[in-house]
Amino acid sequence: MPINYFTLKALVTELDTLLCNAVIQKIFTQQRNELLIYLVCPPVQEIKTLRISVEPKFNYLYLCEPIPRARKNSVDLFPKLLGSKIQKVSIHPLDRIISIIIESKKQLIIRLYNTVNSNILFIDSNYIVQESFKRNKELGGSLFQLQMPPGISMMTFENFSQRLLKNHKGDLYQTLKKIFPNLGLIYINELLYRTNISPNLPELSNQIIQESWNEIQNMFLEMINPHPSIIHISKNENILSIIDLHQFADKRKEVFASVNEAIKFYVREIYHGKSFRDEKLEVSRRLKDEIERLENKLRKIEDQMLTQAVNYEEMGHLILTNLQNINKGMKELSLPNPNDEKIFIQLDSSLTPIANAQRYFNKAKKIKESNKEMQSRHNHLKNRLQELRRLYNESDNCSTMNEIKTFISTNSKILRELNIIKGKSNESIPPFRIFTITGGYEVLVGKNSKNNDLLTIKYSKPNDIWFHARGVSGSHTVLKVKDKSKKVPNEAIQQAACIAAYYSKMRKSSNVPVAYCERKYVRKPKNAPEGTVLLEREEVIFVTPTLP
Repeated sequence: MPINYFTLKALVTELDTLLCNAVIQKIFTQQRNELLIYLVCPPVQEIKTLRISVEPKFNYLYLCEPIPRARKNSVDLFPKLLGSKIQKVSIHPLDRIISIIIESKKQLIIRLYNTVNSNILFIDSNYIVQESFKRNKELGGSLFQLQMPPGISMMTFENFSQRLLKNHKGDLYQTLKKIFPNLGLIYINELLYRTNISPNLPELSNQIIQESWNEIQNMFLEMINPHPSIIHISKNENILSIIDLHQFADKRKEVFASVNEAIKFYVREIYHGKSFRDEKLEVSRRLKDEIERLENKLRKIEDQMLTQAVNYEEMGHLILTNLQNINKGMKELSLPNPNDEKIFIQLDSSLTPIANAQRYFNKAKKIKESNKEMQSRHNHLKNRLQELRRLYNESDNCSTMNEIKTFISTNSKILRELNIIKGKSNESIPPFRIFTITGGYEVLVGKNSKNNDLLTIKYSKPNDIWFHARGVSGSHTVLKVKDKSKKVPNEAIQQAACIAAYYSKMRKSSNVPVAYCERKYVRKPKNAPEGTVLLEREEVIFVTPTLP
């Protein structure tokens, strides 16, 4: 619904007021099929972002607070529009094509079809495509042609009645869809609900035609003065409407002051909901797989514990009760069972019948002893299975993104052990300030005297390069060297020294001496205070305290 024609039409009316004389500051993309336009909006020169998605099957357009620009994977677009002033925002009379008219008769055309053909085009005063957000090589330099069919407002009752009778073939819903292709499923159903007209009618009476026309006019009047709201149909379904929907009068709804605010909330909820469902589904699926794996393992252990010892004991007793049928030197004892089938018991021909029975009793005893260890393993797996079932039920009960994130955070240890979530635990992240400098080198910086000792003694290798501001207190700073066969670039040493100077008492000085050497030449004297070390070799570099 965020791209329903009438929703967009109401939105454009708001944007035309909000963006009049706004200046385009930046245009860039940092997410597939989404364009962000930074605007300086009068009268207080406030920065806003026009957010546009031409993602197939999920188009949207709304104005919001500035969206932070990513440091990576961000691309500038439409450079010729920078610094231009917006004069007007309008919409095609019958299609989801929005035009942002800019000074010098330039236009930014936004086509929100909810298909792969959705796109954003920059055209000049001669309607030549200067740049296209999608398919730029194909569309750049082409002539942009826009058909302008008569608008809905031009339809009269006579036109409506003729078209209704001409197109009707027993399904009023489909008939109305042909006449008003932009009305959409929700609004057509609302029309039928308000008029209490069945969609399955073989013929249309004059009364039905008149009632339909009257209600359509009422709905169009309501759309001129929209009352935007989001109606919560079910747990995973929300509807955005700019008029009151009588068909959902019993459902919970949220009312918004503007169409723009309603769309902004709706889009965020959809993204939020999709991310939540994906996250929850993945965690639940992995937990369920692990539960099934443990259940199978427990069944195998239980079968093994129950059957083998019992079978061996039974064989021993059968031998003892059939001593008269066993002769020394026999390799097999064959006995009938109640089902007229034979039981075969293997015998050691070198043993007496009683010794053969004892051999089976000994086997049963060994299995029982090994079962003690197996029982311990069984109990451990059973406890783990109970824990997993608890986790599964907890994850299944999560109904918001915050709840699933809290669940993952609370149970991160066991979820990580089971490989249900990935990544390093917080405990595995070094407890220091961490920077990445030229060449991809990592620089670790201590936070206090005790932390400095930890960094220098435990987290540094002999060939790492150690830094410290000379003659003043400051943080131990270590440049991590991954490949000792390669020389560390001078620029990396310079940047690491600047970091060491910054985290010292001479941070505000313009020229700070920093001593450095390989970590293997740094020694901590016995009984020395925390953070105190001696350098056996050192070089000194003068730098200005700065962070990369």
